[in-house]
Amino acid sequence: MLEYSISNWFRNHFFQNYHADEYKRRGQRNPIYWQLESPDGSFSCFVYYHEIDENTLPKLRGQYLDPRIDELENELETLNTQTSGDNPDKELLNRKEKVQNDLNDIREFRDTVDEMIDDGVTVDVEKGIWDNIKEWDQYEVLETGLPKLKSSYSR
Repeated sequence: MLEYSISNWFRNHFFQNYHADEYKRRGQRNPIYWQLESPDGSFSCFVYYHEIDENTLPKLRGQYLDPRIDELENELETLNTQTSGDNPDKELLNRKEKVQNDLNDIREFRDTVDEMIDDGVTVDVEKGIWDNIKEWDQYEVLETGLPKLKSSYSR
């Protein structure tokens, strides 16, 4: 049995305790799975470096971000209705606040993904993994930014 839930393990331990040790090339550790995450962590996903192409970000948006935003908008609408009367339930108010925060966070992330799509961001394997990470890191979508990645992978 895991000490953590699988999602927490991936989010908090995968890169540091597994990924960095598993993938080594010429003595250098290369992160081939990238964790993309919204600014406040409401949305997180992994992409495989060697499969990133011009369709990756549009797929991310269309298959994952937009549906999640729709779900949160629907839940927020329901919560607004449920909390509109006098003396609304505190648990519902707390949930409403969390849903609103998550929605704002994921919308911000979607806007960044849209900017990356407009800028034509993808991966050029000829540049090498670190140059590609550097380009993606400019948009602040990597859960672990470039300076921290470099230090943890160059031991």
